[in-house]
Amino acid sequence: MIFVLLLMNIKRRTLKVLVINFLVAFNEECIHRNEITLRVKKVLKTLNEAIDKAVWRENHYPHLCAPFSPCVILQWTYRDATIVNLPWALLVEGDIIVLRPGQEVPGHCKGLQPEDPELFFGQIFQPGAQNKENFSTPRVRTPHQNKAHKMLETPYLKNLKLALEQATNRPVTVFEKQRYLCTVKIMEGIVLPLVISLVVVASFIRHMYHLPGVTHWTEIYFLQTIAASLPLLQIIFPIAWVTLNCYGLARFKLLSKTRQKYVRPKSCSISEDASDPLIQALSESNLKPDSLRSLSKTFLNILLGREDMVTRTANIVHVLGSLSALCCIDKKGILSWPNPTAEKVFFLRNSSPTSPNSSKTSLVGSMGHNSQTTMETGDNKPKPDSSTIVEVLDLTHDQNAPFRVEFDEQRWRLHIARLKPLGLAALLNTCAPAPRHTYAHFCAHLTCEAQYSEDLVPVTNRRCLCELAKQIGFTDSVAETYTIQDCLAVFRHLQADTIRRETRFARSLHLSTRVKVPLPHMLAVIVKDQANQLQMLTQGTADIILDSCVDYWNGRDLTPISASDRKKIIDFYQRNSLTAYCTAFAYKPLTRGIAASLSRMYLELPADSRRLYVPNSQLWADAPALHFHSTDSLLFNEVTDDDVNDADGYFDMQCNQVFIGMVTMQYQAQSDMVELIERLERACIRFVHFSKENELRSRVFSEKMGLESGWNCHISLMSDVAASKGVSPLSSQTLPAGKERSNTASQLARAIDTCDATLGFYSNNMTSSKSLSMSAPGAINVEHTTVKFDNEIKKARNSITTHSGLKRCSIAASQRSTDSLLGDECDGGAGGEGAESPADACRSLSCLTDSTDHSAPVNFDMSNRAKLPRGIENIRPHIEQVDNVPLLVSLFTDCTPSSVRHMIQIMQDYGEVVCVMGSAANCLNMEIFMQADASIAVEPLYPVLCQKMPPYQIPQSGIGPIQLARALNSVPCSLSMTRDADVSLFALITMSRHFMMCLWNTTQFWMCSVCFLSLLQVGSLWLMLPLALSAGGAAWGSAATAALAAALAFAPARAAVMQRAATRPQANLNRAMALFVFWCYACKFLPSAIFILALYGFTLRSFCEQIAQATGTTSCWLVYPINVGNFSASHDLSLRSWHGWGDDFYDGFYLAQHITLALVTLHLIVISLSFVQRHSSIWQDRFWTNKVWLATVVVLIVLQGSMSGILARSSYGSCARWDVCSLRFEVGWPLLCAYVLSLLVVFATNELIKWQEIKADVRNQRRARLDFGTKLGMNSPF
Repeated sequence: MIFVLLLMNIKRRTLKVLVINFLVAFNEECIHRNEITLRVKKVLKTLNEAIDKAVWRENHYPHLCAPFSPCVILQWTYRDATIVNLPWALLVEGDIIVLRPGQEVPGHCKGLQPEDPELFFGQIFQPGAQNKENFSTPRVRTPHQNKAHKMLETPYLKNLKLALEQATNRPVTVFEKQRYLCTVKIMEGIVLPLVISLVVVASFIRHMYHLPGVTHWTEIYFLQTIAASLPLLQIIFPIAWVTLNCYGLARFKLLSKTRQKYVRPKSCSISEDASDPLIQALSESNLKPDSLRSLSKTFLNILLGREDMVTRTANIVHVLGSLSALCCIDKKGILSWPNPTAEKVFFLRNSSPTSPNSSKTSLVGSMGHNSQTTMETGDNKPKPDSSTIVEVLDLTHDQNAPFRVEFDEQRWRLHIARLKPLGLAALLNTCAPAPRHTYAHFCAHLTCEAQYSEDLVPVTNRRCLCELAKQIGFTDSVAETYTIQDCLAVFRHLQADTIRRETRFARSLHLSTRVKVPLPHMLAVIVKDQANQLQMLTQGTADIILDSCVDYWNGRDLTPISASDRKKIIDFYQRNSLTAYCTAFAYKPLTRGIAASLSRMYLELPADSRRLYVPNSQLWADAPALHFHSTDSLLFNEVTDDDVNDADGYFDMQCNQVFIGMVTMQYQAQSDMVELIERLERACIRFVHFSKENELRSRVFSEKMGLESGWNCHISLMSDVAASKGVSPLSSQTLPAGKERSNTASQLARAIDTCDATLGFYSNNMTSSKSLSMSAPGAINVEHTTVKFDNEIKKARNSITTHSGLKRCSIAASQRSTDSLLGDECDGGAGGEGAESPADACRSLSCLTDSTDHSAPVNFDMSNRAKLPRGIENIRPHIEQVDNVPLLVSLFTDCTPSSVRHMIQIMQDYGEVVCVMGSAANCLNMEIFMQADASIAVEPLYPVLCQKMPPYQIPQSGIGPIQLARALNSVPCSLSMTRDADVSLFALITMSRHFMMCLWNTTQFWMCSVCFLSLLQVGSLWLMLPLALSAGGAAWGSAATAALAAALAFAPARAAVMQRAATRPQANLNRAMALFVFWCYACKFLPSAIFILALYGFTLRSFCEQIAQATGTTSCWLVYPINVGNFSASHDLSLRSWHGWGDDFYDGFYLAQHITLALVTLHLIVISLSFVQRHSSIWQDRFWTNKVWLATVVVLIVLQGSMSGILARSSYGSCARWDVCSLRFEVGWPLLCAYVLSLLVVFATNELIKWQEIKADVRNQRRARLDFGTKLGMNSPF
């Protein structure tokens, strides 16, 4: 009857737990299926609140002329009768949009006129057909016009449909697969049936031989089976698994909100362990939630699916905890600063001994470098003409500011006179507000024109240079003294042979894609100063500007540009335009303006326009024959000529300019990303950059981020078919320089046999001397108060870096150069080409600055010697048939959204855990977000026209359009944040890895413990003992196991958590894995099982002997009381349950089971000691740092002691029949010592096994690091 009541009690409790399990499982399934739908409803709620409360003004959107960024998709749209730069996600059906020439169509739309065709997403809007008419003289072109269209769909709905359809198809996390392996395949599929079978067989044998006496068959077969299998039923585990996961997600959510940005002191190396402040901070209380209330509220919201966070379809804590590859699919504004900054300034100067830079020596000589002199053949006397020296000043970007730069060379002010015109041009042309709309329209026109040629790309390199002008000494008030009158836009197409000649150097690099060249163009602004004088400042590509220039400014006077000078300029431009923005500046004073009607037109030059400049390469026809005696009177006193009103006059205005210099601009990697990549590498997490740019540009920027860029470290995802059609290395407008190398220019140089004959056009037209003319840029009327000179420039901060010094070049006019970095080799049989006089032979820089040298692409071995696959369709066959190098590289180039998605799928198919980080303003990222294991949407930093203006403003009340678009685009993302948010991604990864290590440690201990409990039950039956634990005791043991295991999840972070290689649990069971599990886990519990069963048997034997002594009519067989001598039928123990243990002597049996239960609890506590700190011995780390585990142990000991004490005082058996009610069972000292000794032996055994486990782990870590850092493929040089 007791057993029946106990069975009913257990049944009721189990039923309650099963109901709770069912409710939890039902809740999880509902949230999993409807999670994206719930997120969309929350976004709709936000949208409705914005409709009711928010007021969006024009300044709440990005500027209409904001520079293009592939990470930010914007569309000109009419809103409230005003054109705004609307985020793509906010476009709706019925919107009137304005399509600009050459732009991609944002969605299905149609022109406002009935005859207008329909356009679809991704098509290129081309307002007019290509004009294939051949012409040989300049002509005026009407700009391609913008055109209004009406949206016929809401484009975002396609992305939303994709997110809803694929929401439940996201990859299953590694930990979920491993949990399924342990709990379903192993525990439910193997262990549980095995235990039930063993119990049934043992019970059958015992029943057949009447070993349990006359115990009822239901107790033999049902109760014993339930008591043995109850721990394996995993009744509590699902609840605990869900609860602990929600707790981890709640901590992650709060950490992503409250984590303060970590700043590493300069004295702290990333390689440091315990001294690293970030690792220390993760162990301190400031990383914990501010209060229990905030944690519990977030936890409850996540548990019920009310938190604005993706938790079920993509568990980001699971993903980051087992992360093997962090992929970034957008660069600008995420990996790099959104705006490029100046990195080099290029200009020319003279090396004449009579140069005005020094009264006695040249500037080169004054700085410790001897200039080369021109030597006549057979004559040792130098020519009286001065040679030209190329100066390249390097600038270093301040990592903590988006625009701030400083000159590396401390004596750069010696060139202040040469830099002044460039600084003024930057202020009046590049950063002036007036030309913004003109330049934006001009760029759209160029984009449309470039569509007609597969070899041209419209590179818009007019970006903010205010900081450079500030460094030169200009103040913001300089621009106020000038008035911009008009803008002149000039462009031309290129001939096929010109393109072939200009890309010869790039083709020598063996790039996988066709190299395109920038469409030659220039934009000139005509300004009027306070003296009513007109001046023209020009900016554009160096090839077309150089054609229009006849002189260069040397800081004091004009110097004719020789063919050698042109070679130097083109050499620098062609090298740097492959890897950066490179823009040239020129200047010219004007005596007349341009007609208003003509200024709104563009001038197109014929493809062979260089011949047009020959007649104009002389003194300007409109220049009066004046002789100036000082540089302060070089400009005309007044403008008297009529305005230009025809194409010839338009062309004449841009002729005969003065070359000022060139500026290269680079996108700089953000320092926090560089540090993140370095830290991830230490944690054996691969940072993978999917770049939309070509191999060369991508590799240069990857070096800036600290990624490998060796011979087998990049793969192009563009197929050969697509590559043959031509993809531009300049299609993305960025390319920072690579890391500096030690190669010298001579190591990189190639011999050159001939040069372009076209340079001969300039040979005979620039030797005539000019008077100090009105075109001198140094004579521009800039008041002394607006420009700070040497003694006025105050350094606001120390130099960012100390450089090795300014490198200068001096090239003799007649010396044949063998260091041409272009390395063009003459074609055999090209008669006449390259025939040039020695004085005009091609030249190149004989020395460069380190940064200049190493930004040039020639330092890269672009030939893919590793024979890595090219094209996404060849990746999988290569992995299957050759090697796994494609899974180990950190850079993929020439990427499209489709190829990125396929590559991520391949990585996942081969066991990689991928988290994708991408722009929340890019509509093309949705399919990639859905493919990844988890995704992070980052609102990028937006590019700006000028550093003086913000990208947009945030509304004071309500959500802004940018924030609303981010919410829409990040619906499937587990984490959404802004790039400038005060969040450390590395801290989130650290927290996730640590928590998942603890959670999996909890799971391992839990699984082993329940198997241990069942082993005790099965072992006691097969050893012919009564059950070691009752059903209630088994339930208590399961509860104690759950409490101890759950407490292990709260271990504090260790210093080395992110210095370990990411080890992912295996999802398949094999023999090696089984042996490892047996050694590391089974051997920890087997000693306890043996000790407890032996002590249980000895305890029952001791109690049996005490009964025999008390009754005098019984004896002991094994551990069972048996009758001796004469006895009545009422005292026949063979007719009693378990030979009397189940009824007459139940008090002793009950006490033995409680002692066993107490031993089980204590042994579980001792074993759990080795699980508190898995990777260090107990004397190395303090186990009491896990305060939750320590409190759980105290509570369990108190509860166990109280329960055993109370129950031991009660009497449950039929002691009156044997008159032994006064008998109090005692445990002897030998048994007590054995109890204590068993705990000590188990502790020592576990520490020994743990020590061996740590040694094995160290070996595995070394092997994992070796595997992580090794990716040798075909044709390996090693």
